[in-house]
Parts: sequence; structure tokens; C-alpha cells
Amino acid sequence: MVTAIRENRAESAIWKKGILVQIQGAVWSMETKLEARDIDKSPSDIPEFISLGKKRLFSNTQKNRFAKILGRSRSSAERYGFAFPITGSFFVPFKNFDTLKVVLDTQKDKFYSEVNSFIRGYDERREEFLEANEEHRAKLEEHYPDPETIRGKFNYNVMYYATSMAPSANGTQSGDEMYLEFVMDSVNELRKDAREVASSIKNTLNESKFDGRTERKIQTLIEKLTNMDLIEDSDLKNAAFRMAVEPTPENADKLTNAATNVSKERIRAVLLD
Repeated sequence: MVTAIRENRAESAIWKKGILVQIQGAVWSMETKLEARDIDKSPSDIPEFISLGKKRLFSNTQKNRFAKILGRSRSSAERYGFAFPITGSFFVPFKNFDTLKVVLDTQKDKFYSEVNSFIRGYDERREEFLEANEEHRAKLEEHYPDPETIRGKFNYNVMYYATSMAPSANGTQSGDEMYLEFVMDSVNELRKDAREVASSIKNTLNESKFDGRTERKIQTLIEKLTNMDLIEDSDLKNAAFRMAVEPTPENADKLTNAATNVSKERIRAVLLD
């Protein structure tokens, strides 16, 4: 019974620190199935071991416009949070939530602005593609849906939620143990970043190349530790601040020492005690 209570506390502790974000996007494939007659064959001419592919209705450039927006959105979620065990989801600390939401709202507006632009120029772009492939026009022309049908094939949606993780399939980990492991991995990911910054700055100092770009690395690290460190380690943050105020090889070493990886036992103690 005590174990169950502690596990419930572990799960609750995580949702006091942040929320899950999942970016869901759909883009019209701008393709249709390649048929045997498209290559002047009959279906019986195609051996069983061959699978016919697709034929494009637009160049990949058109589709990539939307894919890039979705890619930037997911990169932003990764920047302001941590990849979560649930596929496609990111755990975003509350301190970063408002910033990320503004970014994603902006990307969503851009996505649908691109959709509207694509629909407005649909007939013209279709004709340009057909003219560029005039000898195959008859094989392509019948496959273009009407503009409003196409509009329904695009979607950009962001879900903000919390969830409970089921125990592992082999029964070796409870859902709460999996939460603790996620926090440990996330905390140690930041610590790895801190060690890399310390090493980079120490090398820069030794080569007398300390400049504004190097200083920005420290400030970025401090921002991440302030907003994303799920165990709020004051020793690590102080070491980073000390490095920003007085960038020396000695302080770089102190930052490295403060950024050693933490164990699941320490994570459990911080979250539950």
C-alpha cells in the first residue's frame, strides 16, 4: 500500500511540473496510385513480386512547404521540452509553456495561410504541372480532386494533455517507474548539455577565442536550466551563473563537476520528499 501511494505521488509530481504537447499534422500526399496501364501494361503483366508505386500530381516542392512548417513546430517542441515515451509527444515544463504556445499558434496560422494560398492557386499550379508533363496528361488529369476536397486533407492540430503510462509489457516496470526514468533521462540530457558547454568554453578560453557567441552558449544554458531542470538543482544553476560572471577554466571545471549524471534514486528522493 505504501508503494502504491508513493507511485501515485511520483506521477502527480510530474504533472505539477509540466504538460504533454502533441503536434498532429496532415498534408495531402499530392500523389495517386500508379496503375499498370500508366506504364502501358495490363495488370496480368505485373509479376506478384512487383508493387507499383505512386505518380505525382504536383512537384515535391509544393508538399515540402507544409512539411517544413510541421517540422519547425516539432523542433520547437523539442527545444522547449523533452521527447516523451508516448510517440510524437513532448513534455513541456510550465515555465516554457506560454513561449511554446505562442510559437505553435504562429506556425498554425502559417500552415493554414499556406493552405489558403495553395487552394487559391490550385487550378493554375495544376495546369503548370500538366503542361510540364504534357505527354502524360491523360494519365494524370482525372486524378485531381476538387479544391474543397483537397482543403479537407490538410490539418494542423496541437493537443495539450496529461496521461498515465501503463506498466511495461513484460511487467518489470510500473507506470510510475517509467515516469521516474523519463525524468532521469530528461535531467541528464540537460546535464550533458552543461558538460558540453563547459568543455567548449574551456577550449575557447585556452585558445583565447572567447567572444559573444561563446557567451551566448552560457546564457542559453542558464535559460534551459532555469526553465527546464525538473529537479531544480541550485548547485548546477549556480555553477552556470558563476561561469557567466567569471568565465575561467576553473569555473568550467566546476560546472562540469556540478553536471554529473543523477541516478533514479536521487530523482525519486527529489520528487517524493
